Amino acid sequence: MQHQADEKLLVVMLDDMIDHAIPRLLCIRKHLRNGEVLADADIHFLTGVLDHLSLCYSGYHNDPQCRVIFASITHLLFKVIKRGLKNEKRMNKHLLKLKDRQFELSATPI
Repeated sequence: MQHQADEKLLVVMLDDMIDHAIPRLLCIRKHLRNGEVLADADIHFLTGVLDHLSLCYSGYHNDPQCRVIFASITHLLFKVIKRGLKNEKRMNKHLLKLKDRQFELSATPI
């Protein structure tokens, strides 16, 4: 009886990942590939996916197929987060250069 309930829960979790999480992860990845940075809503979503994956792993890590599926989604999540950090660092560098340039211009006597 418990095994059957666990299987149903797993199906619901996988359906949620396939129908909602993966498409949004791919959409976010596309935006990041275009050089954009993560919005607060994206960060909140990524945190939720990570929490969801942790829950899934803790319940189904003994099943080899589940490990492969959740590991693949986790890897995609890792790549998205890594790209988001890279873009954020690049954007911060650019902003610092602009601030320095602005300071130089304002310090120049007229």
